[in-house]
Amino acid sequence: MKLLPDLHRADAVPQWETVDPSEWNQYQRRAAETNGWDTPGNRLSLEGAIETTVGLGLIYLDKPATTVLGAALVTVGRVRDLQDGKRAEETGTKSPKGEAIDASVDTALGVFAALVMKRKKLVPAEAADELIANVGIKIGASLVAKLSGREMHTERMGKYGTALRWADVTTRIGKRAAEHFRHTGISGKLEKPSAIMTRAGVLMDRQATAGYVRDALTPKQKRSAEA
Repeated sequence: MKLLPDLHRADAVPQWETVDPSEWNQYQRRAAETNGWDTPGNRLSLEGAIETTVGLGLIYLDKPATTVLGAALVTVGRVRDLQDGKRAEETGTKSPKGEAIDASVDTALGVFAALVMKRKKLVPAEAADELIANVGIKIGASLVAKLSGREMHTERMGKYGTALRWADVTTRIGKRAAEHFRHTGISGKLEKPSAIMTRAGVLMDRQATAGYVRDALTPKQKRSAEA
């Protein structure tokens, strides 16, 4: 399985609109019929979002059984997120709408996870607060870009940073599960990897956020010249 995420990044028009309708596959026909809403990539995004949300809710209960089940659901949900871009590419259904849905789901789930992890003291409060602050900055940058007629895409560093943060989340949940079952040795061994992933995720998110701001504020002419 490919561990690094595919960017669910699309061109200005949906993939199926670049192909003659007579050559559309079943997925492209369905995408066209639903104005880009019902695509394999979007389905994976939705399924992953539901699993992750339920998993985080179970983790919030902070009981031995719910923590284990929640960790499993979060892991499955995030694996789907790593696959949605690839699935969209394979089926010829990448689109600006799919990219926006993927980014919105990632953002919402990231904030929810940060709040749950902070409340349950599973992650340093300052790391959770910075993640939430960066989300606010990215939303502001996206609004500025939209008002200025600029295109915004998910930063590759941001996607990798998101994947790393989710790996950190599942590791910390595993640590809490080990504590519930009094496996102190396992819990102790997970402490250092978690700390490293948290720090690396924060740094990558800072870089991605800076990229969003730069793209939002750079004039179109200059960006075209730099491309």
